[in-house]
Amino acid sequence: MMDNLIKYTRLLIGNGKYFARIIFVYLLLFTRDPFTCELTVNLQNEGGEIFQESIWANTSADTVKIEHLSTNGFMISQMIDFRRYLQSFRVTILGEEELDEIPHRTICFLMSLDENDFIPSDAMAKLIQKNRGTIRQPDTDKGRKIYEMNLVLNSSEAASISPFLKEACQIDLLVPTNIYANHFDILAWTRMHQRIMNTIHPSSEIFSQLEPHPTRCNSHLKGPVSVDKHGTDSAWKHLNNLKSPCQCRLNLCIDWYPCSLKYCRNRDNGQTSTYRCGILSCKRCLELFFAVDHPYDCLWDD
Repeated sequence: MMDNLIKYTRLLIGNGKYFARIIFVYLLLFTRDPFTCELTVNLQNEGGEIFQESIWANTSADTVKIEHLSTNGFMISQMIDFRRYLQSFRVTILGEEELDEIPHRTICFLMSLDENDFIPSDAMAKLIQKNRGTIRQPDTDKGRKIYEMNLVLNSSEAASISPFLKEACQIDLLVPTNIYANHFDILAWTRMHQRIMNTIHPSSEIFSQLEPHPTRCNSHLKGPVSVDKHGTDSAWKHLNNLKSPCQCRLNLCIDWYPCSLKYCRNRDNGQTSTYRCGILSCKRCLELFFAVDHPYDCLWDD
C-alpha cells in the first residue's frame, strides 16, 4: 500500500497538483477498515505501461477489495461483499485547477455480484506471490459488460444495503459521493435480504429515477457553433446545453483478479481425489452509463 501511496503522490506533484490533493490521498488510503492479507501484483496495460494492483481479503467480514491507479489518473477501488451478493466500484477523479474544478470527485457504482466470478474470500486470503517482480497476465479476458445506472442512491442510506459501503464509497470523506445503482439490482437485493434491508424501498424518496434516454454529454461538448437560416446564433443554444443534465459514459477495467480455483487430480492406491492446486485469473471491463448535472462533469467521455 505504501508503494501505491508514493506513486500516487508523485503523480500529483508531477502534474502540478496542490498540497490539499496530496493530503486527500493520505486520507483516502489510510482511513479504511482493516483489511488483511494484502497481495500486490504487477500488470501491464495495452500501451505497455507497468502498474500495480493491490488486493485485500477480510475473511471475518467475507469481503474483498481490489485497488489500482489507472493510467488516466483515476483511482479505482472495487469492493466485493459476498454475503450480500454486492460489488461496488469507487472512482476518484482529480479535478483540473486550470478549469476551476473542485480538487476531486468521488463516484460510486453498485451492482449485483455473480459469486461464480470470484474465488471465496478465504481462498483469496491464502494467496501468496512467489515472484514479486513478475508481470501478471490474466488467463481469461471476460470482455466488456454494459451497465445502465438509472438510479441515484442517497448516500446517507447506503449502509442499509451493506455496512461496508460507507468505507467502500468513502461516504462523508471531505466531499459528497454520487452513488449510482440499477433498479433491477435494488429489487434483487431487497428480495434476498428483506431483514437486512427493511428500510430500503425502491419507490421511496432516497432514490431518484433518472431520465430514461438523456442526451450524451460528449454531444454537448462537441456541438458546432453556427448561425442558422433565421439568423439565430447557435452559440446561445450550445451554452445552454453545457448547463443541462446529460448521460455520461465511463469505461473501467479490472485487469487481473482471481476468478476461479484450479483443481488437480491425485491418484493414490487406485483412488482418485481432487485438491486445490492454484487459481485462474481473469480480466473484466465495464462500460457504465449514468446521468450528471452538466457535460463538464464528464470531460473524459470522448
